[in-house]
Amino acid sequence: DPSFRESEYTKVETNHVDPAPQPEQAAGFAPAAPDISRTAQFPVDTKVADSIGRPAPEHVGFARKLRRSIPALLNKAAHSPSGAYLLTLALVIDEPYVERQLSIIEGQLGETRALQVKEYFEELTKISPIYRLPLLEISFPELKKRPAPKLEFLLDLVQRLIEDDGRIDLREFCLYQVIARHLAQAAAPGANAKRNRVAKSAARDAAIDLLSIVAEQGHVDEKSRDLAFRAGVTVFGEWAKAGNATTSTGQTIKRLQEALDILSEINSAGQQSLIEAVMKTIAHDGKMTVPEAELLRAICATLDCPLPPIISVA
Repeated sequence: DPSFRESEYTKVETNHVDPAPQPEQAAGFAPAAPDISRTAQFPVDTKVADSIGRPAPEHVGFARKLRRSIPALLNKAAHSPSGAYLLTLALVIDEPYVERQLSIIEGQLGETRALQVKEYFEELTKISPIYRLPLLEISFPELKKRPAPKLEFLLDLVQRLIEDDGRIDLREFCLYQVIARHLAQAAAPGANAKRNRVAKSAARDAAIDLLSIVAEQGHVDEKSRDLAFRAGVTVFGEWAKAGNATTSTGQTIKRLQEALDILSEINSAGQQSLIEAVMKTIAHDGKMTVPEAELLRAICATLDCPLPPIISVA
């Protein structure tokens, strides 16, 4: 990156020593995962936007604890090229359609690999949904070692699994968006280095629509959705007033994809404002749900903004 300046980055603390693992951890057993549902709510970490690209010691500490609490089978899979490939498929599987989706995988990859995916999926059902995106991101370094045709095949298979039931929900979209973005970067590093190629009016309308979708996900009634949406829009100031600043529902996935496609082209200043606006929308009620956290991570992945663990949810 021609604009890289070493002086802009803080030095990493290297004098911290991990404590020795407990006997049960050394033997391959992980601590019990928290039982957290997707409807659970958590206090919002209002510093999330400030932490993008700047992980603090508490993020590093939490990542260490999270890594140690991942079940041994899934941890091993995420750290091997073949395991990461199959684990990605297991993360996409939707429980009501598991047999049908496993049949698709068997038809594409064979019985042995389909059985391995099933084993990973069954292990995933025992742990909290907060582990899904972290496991996926832990898998990416191993996935990126695969040849480009294999990654294209994986992405096509993931899309087929997601679309198999005739609908795409927000969880599936967020997973697909994160997978597609990372694999695209692996196939063509730096392809999105040049930004600011989108008209301001298009970016404004996309940003407003995105905030409307974010408000829909975390607020149950129309009044709270509208208040959260308007709280987010205030970040944009006068710039947003020329846009269509109203909440709307319906066609969520289509609208979300169209908005993110446009917003992926905005510059770094626009990215910062957008993420601050998204966080203000989420934080309006003082709580963040797992789906909101997943949506935030999918948005950041689209913008190529590295997001540390969201500690308030985790």
